[in-house]
Amino acid sequence: MDIPEFCREWAAAMGSGKNGENRILGNLQREKCIDEETWNEFFHLLGLKGKPSDAAKAKQWAEGVIQGNLGKFTCRGREIPRECFLLLFRLEDLKALRWRIPDCLKKFGIVDEELIKGLPEEELLSITNEHKGIIRLWGKLGLVWATDYKIAENLLYDLDQLVDKLGLRNLVNEDRCVLCVYARSDISSSLHLPRSFDGLDNPQFDIIEDCKADAGKTQPLTPIA
Repeated sequence: MDIPEFCREWAAAMGSGKNGENRILGNLQREKCIDEETWNEFFHLLGLKGKPSDAAKAKQWAEGVIQGNLGKFTCRGREIPRECFLLLFRLEDLKALRWRIPDCLKKFGIVDEELIKGLPEEELLSITNEHKGIIRLWGKLGLVWATDYKIAENLLYDLDQLVDKLGLRNLVNEDRCVLCVYARSDISSSLHLPRSFDGLDNPQFDIIEDCKADAGKTQPLTPIA
């Protein structure tokens, strides 16, 4: 879809970015599945912010529009059928435990991420097994990025390849990660084909132009020949 003329300076700033902002802009430009009213409202709110000083500011402003209107701008893609993605998973670095199970870590006196990284695997597992409540996985845009566990099942002992395949640049060079696996039937939220607004903070997200697709995708870290 076209970026409105009054947001062209914003688009130019995004296009000059060196940290994935240009990829995010490309996803917006290839967007075909967000209704016109929602599209226009997003850029109206973005345009009110003026001319960004650089790509980082342009990205921050766009994320701010989404954060202020989560119900309006996120999860606009089609709902994924219930018979798909029966077992979901998400991969995170160890420090994410600080936000996922803070009460358990506090109970064991673990408050620093370096302490978490230094714990033997057996101790980490004993701590995570202590947690019996709800785990909130969403980030700053109120979304949880997850995929079918079948993708990871055969790569669990090759973390580098799994990270590469999923396009998780933040996990490069990690020697251990947290694998969150859960049944789709255990969550009340719906799953949606991700659209460009959902991926405004995720440069590795690669938009699917087919509005009726059953899954989204990310860009592998190693380009496919």
